[in-house]
This record gives sequence, structure tokens and C-alpha cells, in this order.
Amino acid sequence: MTVASSAQTLTTLVNFNSPPSPDLPSALVQGFDGNLYGATSAGVATGQCQSDSCGTVFRMTPDGKVTTLHSFCTQANCPDSQLPNVLVEGTNGNLYGTTYKGGGCPKQYVNCGTVFQIDAAGKFSTLHSFCLGVHSNCPDGSSPTGLMQAANGVLYGTTAGGGAYASGTVFQITTGVS
Repeated sequence: MTVASSAQTLTTLVNFNSPPSPDLPSALVQGFDGNLYGATSAGVATGQCQSDSCGTVFRMTPDGKVTTLHSFCTQANCPDSQLPNVLVEGTNGNLYGTTYKGGGCPKQYVNCGTVFQIDAAGKFSTLHSFCLGVHSNCPDGSSPTGLMQAANGVLYGTTAGGGAYASGTVFQITTGVS
């Protein structure tokens, strides 16, 4: 049996470009305000960042207007970290995310990562900085890769490294607001 369907229309809203490497956008999340929010791990939609290791958090209106809320540092030991990889909107309207690298690590430890919070105005704060996964004193893990908020307001996530066996962890972190 063949099911007929109406013609579909696809409209490109934004073209990501950050020479020399392409931006690597994360999945979008729709905010309570109706805008879409995402992260890029290589730069910004407008091409302002020329490094392939900084990243941004951006807001996009439904018609495709992009505003950068936060640009991540590209310097060693940068406290806000590098390479954001996931965003979730908390019940309080703030965005929460993780970064795969940085977070104020000593130079020899490059894959620490962070959990961060950012509000709709772009006010950024780091909630937690992780240790390097191969470091023996790093029980909290390193290189966080996933994040979600449970009904009780607590954030839960996973790391790709670190922990008791250097193979990753599952963590929880409170946001201070439920």
C-alpha cells in the first residue's frame, strides 16, 4: 500500500562557516522563550572565531537570526573551557551544558572539561571543572559528554574518562535552583 504525502519544504536558515575548519553545531534545544539554542565546537555562525578549538553558545530566532551568547576561550588554562558538546534548558530557564576540554586544567591535563550555566542574556558561569581522566587523583571523571535535568532539578551526566578505573563516570550536580 502506498501512502500519499504532501510535498515537503526545506529552508536553510543558517550556514555555519569558520575557516579553516567547519563549525560543528550541536543539536538544538527550544527555549521557553520560543528561540532555539545550540553550541558550536569550532567557532561561531558568523565566522568570528578563527580557531578550531574554541566554540560558542548561540541563540537563533525561528527565522534564523543568530546571536552569540558566549564564546569559549582558546587559551591554555582557560577557566570557561573549550569544545561545548551538549545543551539542555533547565526548569529555571537557564541553559546548562558541558565542555569536553579545558576548565582551568594544568597544561599537562588537556581533557578536563566543565559543566556550565548560561542565561538568556549570556551571563556565563562554570559550575564544575573536571580533572584529566588518566590522572590518578581524578575521581569525578573527565571530558563530560552527556547531560540531562531530572524532575527533581538535579543535572545528571556522563564523562568519557576518569573515575576509579579511568573509563568514565556518571555524575550528578545541583544547579542551586530547583
